[in-house]
Amino acid sequence: KAAASMGYMDAAYDIAQMYYKGEVVTQDDNIALQWAKMAYDAKHPAGLFFYGRAYYEGRGLPKNKLTGKQLIEQAAASTVHSKAVLEALQYVEEYFK
Repeated sequence: KAAASMGYMDAAYDIAQMYYKGEVVTQDDNIALQWAKMAYDAKHPAGLFFYGRAYYEGRGLPKNKLTGKQLIEQAAASTVHSKAVLEALQYVEEYFK
């Protein structure tokens, strides 16, 4: 949490993932989105992928497959070194091909 508070976007993404999946903490889409928001607002691929998946799946945000797909594809196209980029690429491969 300290790293995320200092602006480390991958840390915020990791915490968001924990809440999204219910790993170690109680599953809560709204808390997950709160943690991913700083990365999303910064247009970091971690935030783009997280929000894209939430829109695409309709979890915590109104279901909007077009917006979700666009955000996920933006994350997948990023050159930023982030595990979220790899997860976005996997998501594209699994759901959009």
